[in-house]
Amino acid sequence: FSITDLPMGVSDLPDTGARTTGTACTTGAEKQHYADVVAGYDSNFFYSGEYQSWQLGVVADTMRAALPVESRLHVADIGGGTGKFTQKLRESLNIEEEIDCVDPSSAMLQVAEELDGIRPVCADASSYAAGLKEDSVDAVLLKEVIHHLSQEGNFIKTLTQLRRILRSSPLADSENTKSRPGVVIVVTRPKEPDYPLFSGARTCWMEGQLSQAYYECAFREAGFSRVETEVHSLPLNMPMDTWVSMIRQRFWSVFSHEHFDDDQLENGIEEIRSKFPTDTNGRIKFAERLVVMSAFK
Repeated sequence: FSITDLPMGVSDLPDTGARTTGTACTTGAEKQHYADVVAGYDSNFFYSGEYQSWQLGVVADTMRAALPVESRLHVADIGGGTGKFTQKLRESLNIEEEIDCVDPSSAMLQVAEELDGIRPVCADASSYAAGLKEDSVDAVLLKEVIHHLSQEGNFIKTLTQLRRILRSSPLADSENTKSRPGVVIVVTRPKEPDYPLFSGARTCWMEGQLSQAYYECAFREAGFSRVETEVHSLPLNMPMDTWVSMIRQRFWSVFSHEHFDDDQLENGIEEIRSKFPTDTNGRIKFAERLVVMSAFK
């Protein structure tokens, strides 16, 4: 997969906060960050175009394999941001019910409010689950957000709450009457990524991203009956200048001002240029790897 001209947007994952109504939903030091990134969220490479189509296929196929997908399913996308991916997933799976797009960032959800088939819910994972009845949700998607949840002190409790709201036997379609229990589908990245990162960013990444084995054990500790894991890989190549521009726009939280000031970021970029060789066209090659887990109630 080759990238030539990428829109230079900024994107990030939502922080966590208490469930509220209205617009004052996101709290903490990153509040302004999420207000700043929303304009470019869906134009960033990792959230648009051919890459998103590939990722969408991975998620949709995983959900189809996990449970009988049919129009009446109740699905929640926790950390759904602007809801653009959520809407595409709903269309791909032909789900008639609205999908809950759960996010603590009110700025992100202002975009989701304009989308058909999406029900914006301003909440973090824990407060969202606490507000629902037991056995009320067929599938929960945690796409690129579990590393944020795992940094909280109540991680196992949050997973236990998510298990509680999953149906014991989701609705079955007419062609496949064998029901399977509700599922939490996790999309995350490896603790040791293949991205061309400078040493400080790589250290920051590895400190924030726990291992696949840890997450699997956490789900079992929270009472899930089994966890199935697959790793999906996609070869990428792009101009070095494109990658550098994305880093300058701090497109992931690993590059945020919380971790690196402007001078430190520029020094890191110089390190990347010296450490990672380009081809004759000034392009770099690396692999994208997605770790996809299905945790069944």
